[in-house]
Amino acid sequence: MGAREDWREISRQAKDEWRKLSRQARREWREQVRQHHDEVREHVRRHLSERRQERLRGSGAPAPAPAPHVDAARQAVQAAAPVVGQVGRAVVDGLRGKMAAWQDPRARALRKRRRARRALRFRGWTAGITGGATTAVALAQAPETLVIGGGGVTALFAALAVSAGLRSRRLHRTPLPEAAAPPPEMPPPGSLAREPMERLAGAERSLAELLRQLTVPGAHGVAAVPSESVEDTRTSAAEAAGALRGVAARLRAVELARDAAPASERASLAEDATRLRAQLDEGVDDYGRLVAAAGRAVAASAASGPREALADATDRLAGLAAALRELGRGTV
Repeated sequence: MGAREDWREISRQAKDEWRKLSRQARREWREQVRQHHDEVREHVRRHLSERRQERLRGSGAPAPAPAPHVDAARQAVQAAAPVVGQVGRAVVDGLRGKMAAWQDPRARALRKRRRARRALRFRGWTAGITGGATTAVALAQAPETLVIGGGGVTALFAALAVSAGLRSRRLHRTPLPEAAAPPPEMPPPGSLAREPMERLAGAERSLAELLRQLTVPGAHGVAAVPSESVEDTRTSAAEAAGALRGVAARLRAVELARDAAPASERASLAEDATRLRAQLDEGVDDYGRLVAAAGRAVAASAASGPREALADATDRLAGLAAALRELGRGTV
């Protein structure tokens, strides 16, 4: 019941965001269509005026070119395509952020607390109402079977209320996990840094899941890799990702400078942007290879015996952490 309500809230927020972005896109598209429509009308008016003058002069002019409304409509569609693409990307990014927030361990713990409170409230009220009704029936000297049935229902809901109360107390005493950091802001569409940052975000999600798998106890109750090694790898990965995002921020700053610079200075700034993009691609590729190494460690821990898996995965994770540290230093 609580999960359905959370999903309904996420769906409602996504629909509201989609409606807002769709209205904005429709306004922009209508404005562009209106401008192109005015241009078409002006072209048609000019064309008819020229034809009228030619008829008046009686000159043998060549056949007029076809009306330009087809080209104008094509231009309107081409101009609206980037707007639609930006709206779609914005909606996908918004849904991805909402899904990440919904799957956050802290948000899950809070949802469990709310569900436990609701269960306690419902079962407690039900036990009280059925107990009051049973008492009233007993005072009215109703049949004994009705009194016994009401007492049984009251006892059942009272026991369920006690169970819900104990669960709620346990959940409220358990410390909440740390809130997950919000997803980093992506460069705008059209930026050279956008595509590498999207790849980096996907690689980070994959690495987080792989490291989680390495800390899950196996059949013998032993994790494939010690938690210290996994935590060291996680810290190194975060440092490397931060360094790559720093390169992306510098690339975006160079792009802004290129757009604002005079024409004589733009060529050198464009070369600098291309160089930073190559450096960013190389760093993201290295991060992806490190994610592949973590995946091989997970596969080895599942395929080998427990001791072999532990030794092999530990060696791989140690090399992974060292390579991530070098990556972080090399991109600063």
